Amino acid sequence: MSLEIKEMLRVAEARLADAGCEEAKADAEELLCFLMKFDRTRLFVNWSKEPDEKLCDAYFALLDERASRKPLHYIIGRREFMGLDFAVDERVLIPRQDTECLVEALLAYMEREKKPLRGWRVLEIGVGSGAIAVSLCKNRADLRVKATDISRAALAAARENAAALGVRDRIRFAESDMFDGLRAGLGAAKYHIIASNPPYIPSGALRTLAPEIREHEPAEALDGGADGLDAYRRLMEGAHLYLVKKGAIFFEIGFDQAEAVSDLIKKTGRYEAPSIFKDLSGNDRVVFARAM
Repeated sequence: MSLEIKEMLRVAEARLADAGCEEAKADAEELLCFLMKFDRTRLFVNWSKEPDEKLCDAYFALLDERASRKPLHYIIGRREFMGLDFAVDERVLIPRQDTECLVEALLAYMEREKKPLRGWRVLEIGVGSGAIAVSLCKNRADLRVKATDISRAALAAARENAAALGVRDRIRFAESDMFDGLRAGLGAAKYHIIASNPPYIPSGALRTLAPEIREHEPAEALDGGADGLDAYRRLMEGAHLYLVKKGAIFFEIGFDQAEAVSDLIKKTGRYEAPSIFKDLSGNDRVVFARAM
């Protein structure tokens, strides 16, 4: 017996809620929109439509995947970030809205500062899906990005997104563990900005994360060491070697790490006093400092 869309969604929401999915209703709707190639408005306009049996079977197969706590965006293979559509899979972290705060802080900085003669040169450490680098390039035509990652799989995903979104020629990718690969190949290069969204979750807290994150997203992009600050220590060891005079650093941080990361920056004696930017939820999210 076939079901109307509204009945399918009611069953789906209950199934996902029972599985512990926090956004059961929204996830049920998004999976059906994905499968039917509808937006939400069109979905509700067709509220009483009865999809054929083949589509129903496909939908409930997707629900089984989501009920297993596989992340929604890995199932549909897409994630919107800064108004752009990024392909995502288990090679990379799923871009979060919190990270848009980092991109917006970078864009605001470039807007208010005097543009370098030959345009902005940005170094991103830990490119992941390419969300930050690609978004910067899509918003400004006067910048070039050098994007690194320790993961070859992540670099491949970032290249694919850069190509799909039309900025592949403005991003140079390199496999590098922090600055190690740069020292070997591009030691003389200097950048106006170094940006990073590094792993910052304390190792002991990983087991407390939702199954979607703990069991599916790449651990190396999450694990920040015992206190969550290992990556920031390494960034502060090398960042000054790759910044032009008065260059700037922008790092995403955990909501409770502003003071600790700021202290690491201050202890180098190489930067002006750090500034903190908050995300839309009012949490500390980005630390910025300018080199002396």
